[in-house]
Amino acid sequence: AGDPTNADAWGQIAQIDQANNQFPAALTAIRKARDLDSENLEYQFQEATIDDALDHLDDAAKVYSQLVAATEHSSGVYSDREKGNYALVLDRLAQVYREQGRADQAVAAYQKKASLGGDYEEAAYDQEVEAWREAHQYDKAVSTAQEAVQKQPKSVDAKLTLARQLTDTGHAEQGIAMAKALLAANGLTAQHLYDYAEDFTTGGEPDWDLALAIELVRRDYFRNAQDGRPSTAVLDENTLPGKDEAIRGITWLPRILPKALSKLRVELPPT
Repeated sequence: AGDPTNADAWGQIAQIDQANNQFPAALTAIRKARDLDSENLEYQFQEATIDDALDHLDDAAKVYSQLVAATEHSSGVYSDREKGNYALVLDRLAQVYREQGRADQAVAAYQKKASLGGDYEEAAYDQEVEAWREAHQYDKAVSTAQEAVQKQPKSVDAKLTLARQLTDTGHAEQGIAMAKALLAANGLTAQHLYDYAEDFTTGGEPDWDLALAIELVRRDYFRNAQDGRPSTAVLDENTLPGKDEAIRGITWLPRILPKALSKLRVELPPT
């Protein structure tokens, strides 16, 4: 290590050992770094990640808990960087608790993350639901999902999560109705989404990113050109041009164009 009193040197050795999956040696090195610089939060975080990798879950939880205390502001005021660091430590602590089967403690960590608001709150609620599901405490998963919808009434993700919980806990009709209402609010039908899945399964496209890009355009059209009102028309495929017809030498194009417009308006018939 060169200078045995150089904390940074031991920290760098720990990083190298960790990158090479030499976790016991990494743990020895990072603890030497911590002994030399006990206030360094980066060393503490690295020690906890190594403990976690070694399945030393009690040790990892202890260090992560210390980091939570060190990065938590009683005022509730954080810079963006401080908020990100605090949320990261809470996530790691909660994950260790989940690995230990300590759902209550994991949810308590996620609740602290939710207090940060915004995207952190939305992500934390989803993580709380998953923690309860892992613990087979499905009633708590449902109540948490319901709370998330109350706190974030405009969140589509929160509503979909609740719909899934309801469906999985014997309230299938209520869950399906909720999911269909969400689709309708965006001018969608279940068939419309099924077509993407079917095409991807049989032909390998469109992938998720392309399907999402198409849907963002279609949603904007629905909200603006259609004023949020779904079309009641259904394309009559018997009126389409023949498959051998062409525009500027491109066959199928005369047939594809009206189908594309019908896709945009969600007017394609069920297949």
